[in-house]
Amino acid sequence: MSDSQFIETGVNQNVRITPSNIKVHQLYQTLRSFPNGNRNCYSLGSVVNKGNKYLIRAYFLYGDYDGKNNSPKFDLYIGVKFWATFSSYKATREIYTEIITIASMNFISVCLVNTGEGTPFISGLELRPLNSSIYGVVNESYSLFLWDRFDSGRSIYKDDIIRYPEDPFDLIWETREEASWISFGTSQNVTYKDKAIEPPPRAMMTAVRPLNNSDALFYSWANYSSWQFHIYLHFAELELLGPNMTRVHYPVVKPNKAGDLFSSEKRQFTYAEVITMTNNFRRAIGKGGFGTVYYGQMPDGTQVAVKMLSLLSVKLLARKCQGSDEFQNEVQLLTRVHHRNLVPFIGYCQEGDGTALIYEYMAQGNLGSHLLGTNGCTKALNWGQRLRIALDIAQGLEYLHTGCKPSIIHRDMKTTNILLNERFEAKIGDFGLSKVFFNDDEQTHISTLVKGTPGYLDPEYFHSNNLTQKSDVYGFGVVLLEMITGQPPIIRSSTNYEKRNLVDWARPIIATRDIQAVLDPRLEGDYDANSLSKVAEIALACTSPRSIERPTMTAIVAELKDCLGTETAVEISCSPEIGQVGTMSSYSSVLFPR
Repeated sequence: MSDSQFIETGVNQNVRITPSNIKVHQLYQTLRSFPNGNRNCYSLGSVVNKGNKYLIRAYFLYGDYDGKNNSPKFDLYIGVKFWATFSSYKATREIYTEIITIASMNFISVCLVNTGEGTPFISGLELRPLNSSIYGVVNESYSLFLWDRFDSGRSIYKDDIIRYPEDPFDLIWETREEASWISFGTSQNVTYKDKAIEPPPRAMMTAVRPLNNSDALFYSWANYSSWQFHIYLHFAELELLGPNMTRVHYPVVKPNKAGDLFSSEKRQFTYAEVITMTNNFRRAIGKGGFGTVYYGQMPDGTQVAVKMLSLLSVKLLARKCQGSDEFQNEVQLLTRVHHRNLVPFIGYCQEGDGTALIYEYMAQGNLGSHLLGTNGCTKALNWGQRLRIALDIAQGLEYLHTGCKPSIIHRDMKTTNILLNERFEAKIGDFGLSKVFFNDDEQTHISTLVKGTPGYLDPEYFHSNNLTQKSDVYGFGVVLLEMITGQPPIIRSSTNYEKRNLVDWARPIIATRDIQAVLDPRLEGDYDANSLSKVAEIALACTSPRSIERPTMTAIVAELKDCLGTETAVEISCSPEIGQVGTMSSYSSVLFPR
């Protein structure tokens, strides 16, 4: 099927080189590239029904189609939800990636996003309907990204992959062999009664066992501490019983008092484990209304930040106090949010006086320290870094506002809650004050006591107690002003007696287009004037006193992507169009560039 009815942008191309050792599938011989625009989306509407579960598979073969011999790197999104990052070290490498998701509308948008590292492209796109019973963990706010799927025991030299029609949902079952495995199988039909996944019969007719019966079977993968893995194992007894033999069944995972080892919930740690990982709270790396944050290390070497609830707050758990409320709120929210621009949540501890939240450690600390040159952050961020950080923050807020159902209002957007990893990628942290927001016709705001940080508070929220998503937008605007000026939200005089609000000081000056008068001198003139001017305009709009005049985070993300394109413009070349490519099957939609 041609993809032209699902997308209006892009240029059709032929690949120049293909793998020499295999017959290349017709799908990989053509592609659609996207030299224009930062975000190009397929709209799959005519074949999608709201609430149904789908498998989406994207195919890629660079094939040096543009003659640059430099495979690009770009991101994939399902609507506003991050899916995966494409990168390939070899021009002839065939790559596909899968995601299982539920349609929240009567269409699904599959988007390719230019991240400034080459022109996005795609070789093919498949959409497969799934039964609602399989992969039950998937819901409207939680999708599954494929890490690996294989059929054990089938020789990689004799058989091809298994997929549709043997697998009714067209799941791809590749072969896998390990030196420590022995393959065996049966010619008998295998009855598999578990309808949760329904693997194809041929995949269940083969299996593996260890070389030595006393050994275990191992399968391992790279450590991604911020990821949550769901493992689906399929078992069938293939050996026929001899005379006077009975079969003994063992549980796959022995139950324990802590519950299911493969639970989708985040891990709960003991207080003794917290003491060990922090080396008895040896190194404090931060402090806030919640308590103190300590540096720690997991047994596998993973670095973590351990956020301890203060002892005073623990003793007041039965009363209304900021620390205890924040802890309960943050745990509940963090178990349901997953985005690359939110600080990865690893687990928590709630044992006696030991109450803690455990996050992935962010090596570069918080954004505020870098902008103000405090806590040892003496080297100034350049304008390109600030722009990318602004986009990261905006994408995180956009996810909270539109990617979560119900939506989440952060309510404490400030530079000290923006953490930076070793690559200076920004992630939003501290959800202690966050509020769930249904954002429908019946709920336009949340009436709540004013909480937040002076200098970042939305003036409408401050005077009316009505919290909206635009309150986060205001706080984000203050963060942008800090990134432009290098000044804190409350500017103090040298004597500390006189205080000025950053918004009140910077807005009128920027409005006259005299940005130089407020610009951070540590930038030393190294910036793109157009992108700086645009970011200043966004900051003005975000900090408008009237919330109705502030843009949405979705609009802000689009504007910042354009700014980033101006800052890191990439020269693009185009190739001629190609002809039509046929369909794979009538079972579901398979899109090819045309």
